Amino acid sequence: MTIGVCWEEVNIELSMTQEAMAGMLGVRRESVTLAAARLQQAGCIRYARGHISVLARSGLEARACDCYRTIHCEFERLLRPRPVY
Repeated sequence: MTIGVCWEEVNIELSMTQEAMAGMLGVRRESVTLAAARLQQAGCIRYARGHISVLARSGLEARACDCYRTIHCEFERLLRPRPVY
């Protein structure tokens, strides 16, 4: 039996300030502010006072760099069920 997850229907919410996110990413807070505004305008996220709600995961994936796709495929490969003998 396989259980599939439709990620578009999963509610993803994060509590994190722009300052903390900038520190994690190694960028300036202003860069996070601009990126968050663009993603919000595109309807991908809702961002307000340190709270991020993902509204359209597919929109985020479409805007991600190629390394995201590579990492995602490897993650899926590693989690694939293996036959039991």
